[in-house]
Parts: sequence; structure tokens; C-alpha cells
Amino acid sequence: MHGGCPRCCTAPRQHRPIVRRVGSAHARTPTGLSASPAREPPLPAPDLPPPLGWNPWYQYGARVDEATVHAVADVIAAQWAALGYRYVNLDAGWNLRDGDWRPNPERFPSGMAALTAYIHAKGLLAGSYFIPFAVAPELLDAPIPGTSFTFRDAVLKDAHGNPIPAHILDWEYVLDGTHPAAQAHLRASAAAIAADGFDFVKLDFLHIGTQEGVHHDPTATAMEAFHRGMAAVHAGFAMAGRPIYLSAAISPLYVHQYAHARRVGTDVNFGQAREAQNVALSWFTDLLYHRNDPDNVVVREDWFPATATSWRACTLPWRRWAAHCSSWATTRAT
Repeated sequence: MHGGCPRCCTAPRQHRPIVRRVGSAHARTPTGLSASPAREPPLPAPDLPPPLGWNPWYQYGARVDEATVHAVADVIAAQWAALGYRYVNLDAGWNLRDGDWRPNPERFPSGMAALTAYIHAKGLLAGSYFIPFAVAPELLDAPIPGTSFTFRDAVLKDAHGNPIPAHILDWEYVLDGTHPAAQAHLRASAAAIAADGFDFVKLDFLHIGTQEGVHHDPTATAMEAFHRGMAAVHAGFAMAGRPIYLSAAISPLYVHQYAHARRVGTDVNFGQAREAQNVALSWFTDLLYHRNDPDNVVVREDWFPATATSWRACTLPWRRWAAHCSSWATTRAT
């Protein structure tokens, strides 16, 4: 496709195979595409409703705060919960910095446990956001809590021993999943998020955990390092002893042993034909995950007026909702 070219969305339908010949006929079917990864059993379905609710990113970016989340929870509980909207989620920016998953005290002075308690008291479910493998540069020489190592010790290195920037978040660094201190930090961070009472967690930028470099364990491949790190994340969430809905984003295709859902497209954007292409080509992952995650429906009138008009016509009273107007949902392919 041609990036965001309108021609991609208006060209005549082409009856061509989406999947080209890669081996046996069985391998070209959706079931065949999933057969090999299915050797790793997926996570059991969580005893939680589908993640349908609110996400702040497209309205507030990294500036969402406690008062806003309280106000949104009030509106959802009063007007939207009966329609199945149960989740009030955080996104990037709630914590101090990547690698330090404590709440920002200026925006969330009461802390995360108090925030989830407020949401739960409304009969709703609370969602958090976590980038497991990212480390902000200002943390490099800080100690990793509970270990005798610094973050510099536990990040991925080049052949000269220098920390390697993440290939997507290129202003940050990557935890080395083979380093015991990195594993301890991943496990402790996930456990802390779970202990605060969250019911849903978006695991973002997982792909950076697969980055090539010199690992603490020189015999490990990049994917082996990734899986060791994700096993630590999984163990941390499991310590909660209750279901937590996990959704993987910007991740390898097959992480179904760590997540119940996976993003099938990029962030929503203006006229982005690639978004539709990604969703169309990734639908078959529904055979492994309990939900495909197509990102948000954005109903900001200053971004997508037609979408906002449609929602105004078919949902509950609009004016009280207009100030908090980004929702998040996952869909099941049929």
C-alpha cells in the first residue's frame, strides 16, 4: 500500500490471495498459520467481561490525572455501564518514567490503590498500562530495587558494552530478559501493578524485548531473552491470584501464552489506510487470542466529526460525555 494514499481505500477490489504459498495447503489456512504457535497453549480465558470502556490517550495523551479519571468513572457508572462499558483504563504517563512504575504524585496524589478502589466502588473495572522492557535514560545509574545491580547492568549492550537504544523508543533503553536483575524487576513491577487492584493491563512496546544485542547470557537468542523476560512478567501478574485481562501491543505475533488479547493495528490516525490493512491481515490471530484488539474508537468532534455524529445519534446523552470522549474496545472475529 501507499502509506496514507486515498487511492488505497478507493481502488477496485482485487481478488488476490492474502497469504501466498509458503508450503503445504494446510499452512495457508488460518488454522494452519496458527498450528505451530498453538504448541504453546494460550492463557485460559479470564473470568472478566470483554474489555469495553474508556481510554484517555487520544484526548489527554500523557496528561491524564486523578480528577479526570474520577469524573469519567462517575459518568460511565451512571450512564454507560448498563450498555456493557465497564472498564476505566489508564494509558502512558501515569507513572514516574518508563522503568519506574510508581505513580506520578502530582497527577495521582492518592496513589493507584485508591484510584482502583474508587473505580471498583462504582461497580466498574480498572485498567493500567505497562511497558515492561523500556528503561528511561535517567534511570541507567539508579539501583534496581531489591537487587545489587543498576539498570545499566541489566540493559541490552552492544559489542563494546554500551547500552543500546530501543529501536522503536530510541530515546530509551531495553531491559535484557536474560539478566537476573531485569527478571526480578519485571516480576516485581507486574506484581505491584496487580497488587494495586487493576483488572486489565495493556502491555505496550513488547517488540523492543526482542531486540538483538549482547545479552547477559551470551548463549541466548533475542527471542529467548524476550521469553525469559515475559515469563517474569507473567509470574508477577500471577501473584495476584485473580484474573487480570492482559492485552499485548506492538508485540511479536505469537505471545498468546502471556496475553489474552493482542493489538491488530497501529494507533488510530487520520486517513491511515495501513490501519485497515493491518486489521484485515491480522484477523486470524483470533484463533489464538480471546480477543483481537483494534485500538480505540475516537469520538472527538475536532478529529473525526462524522464518527462523533454517529455516536451522538446512537448513544446516551452526549453533552456530559463530550469532555471525555475516547473509548476502547476489543472485538472478536467472526
